[in-house]
Amino acid sequence: MIPRSIDTSTTRPRRNSLLVVRRRVRLLVAAALVLVASACTWPQFKFGASREGSNPFEVTINSANVAGLNLAWSRSTGLATAPNDPVVAGRNAFFTVGDTLDSIIALDTADGSTRWSAPLPQAAPGFGVRGTPPVADGSRILVGLDQDVGVSGSHGGVAAYDADTGRFLAEEEEDFRARGGLAASVNGQLYQSFHVFLRTGETFDGVHGPGFDVLSTTGTPAVRAGVLYVRSTAFTSSTCGSSPQWPIPVCSPTWSGTAGDTVPAVTATTLYVGDDDGHLYAFPSDGCGGSTCAPLWSGSTGGAVKSSPAVGGGVVAVGSDDGKVYAFPDGGCGQATCAPLWTASLGAPVATAPAIANGLVFVTATDGRLAAFTLGGCGQPTCAPLWTTDVPAQPGAPTVASGRVIVSAANGNIYAYGLASH
Repeated sequence: MIPRSIDTSTTRPRRNSLLVVRRRVRLLVAAALVLVASACTWPQFKFGASREGSNPFEVTINSANVAGLNLAWSRSTGLATAPNDPVVAGRNAFFTVGDTLDSIIALDTADGSTRWSAPLPQAAPGFGVRGTPPVADGSRILVGLDQDVGVSGSHGGVAAYDADTGRFLAEEEEDFRARGGLAASVNGQLYQSFHVFLRTGETFDGVHGPGFDVLSTTGTPAVRAGVLYVRSTAFTSSTCGSSPQWPIPVCSPTWSGTAGDTVPAVTATTLYVGDDDGHLYAFPSDGCGGSTCAPLWSGSTGGAVKSSPAVGGGVVAVGSDDGKVYAFPDGGCGQATCAPLWTASLGAPVATAPAIANGLVFVTATDGRLAAFTLGGCGQPTCAPLWTTDVPAQPGAPTVASGRVIVSAANGNIYAYGLASH
């Protein structure tokens, strides 16, 4: 029974409004936590399976403070060969090393201390096994395996580790080496340069399960909306057929572009790819209605393009062997050939993929230079860097996450640059 002295017409709405406010506060806090967690990630090569090379969540480093970047830490693997480009998930930076270590290693992004390390599985002792760049897949870290076992043939597959502890979880073995990269798609499939592996919990149901194979095609794949792209060639399960020599369907290309040599960057509308002929090419990512597609537009550079493009913020950036980075409008210019929005000289070939984050583009050169530029340019055809440093050995592609710019180097070291306040 409700006391007469209480006016329920006013108190009940007040209680309800308080509940609404509390729910909204919880939602805002949850959203903030998601944003913070997202900013601490670069989960695979070129950020995502579509290989766009852009981190939309990085908020620590910006154009106003990038000049204050300094070496935060460096870590030696003890080898004289470059580790794979690192990926970041939470507080960990993950990378694989080959040669005599054949391991995956997790470092703390704050200070470079070792969180854990674990050996890569070997089919035959005494033969080195290389791991592809890792993929941070939720609570797991996935690594493609590449082992040449001499006259016995080859060995490959995927190994899974617990991201927090490094505990070995599972391995899907194959008779084919993991040439190229590994990408985790949003629908739970893992795409390798030769095979598609289906994920089931902590195990893999691969060759004998649903999926498709792409034969005679190698290279690090990009994946978007269920389509697998290798260079400028697209594959889907719609063009697959059975093969008497193969246990699962074999697929023909859905369409192929007339040019392209690098790992592509794929958006919802456009595939961008570099070519040894010195051009960046843009193709429609859903094809042209035929088996062979001409580019929507192209941009010319002064040397061979071995750098995989990065796209974000209305700009597609790519390096060239002429020692420059080129920035083009991602939608083209309405003409078959487009001039760059701006260029910048690094003085040595730019063969790695740029990284885009928070209005900046980070680029490395073969002479060890690492530089940051304003993504939108400087108002002039040629731009100077906002920040630059010299890595002690030839660096790989930059990874930008957790307020760090992290690169692997040819001397076997990992270098991380950050702000003094972070």
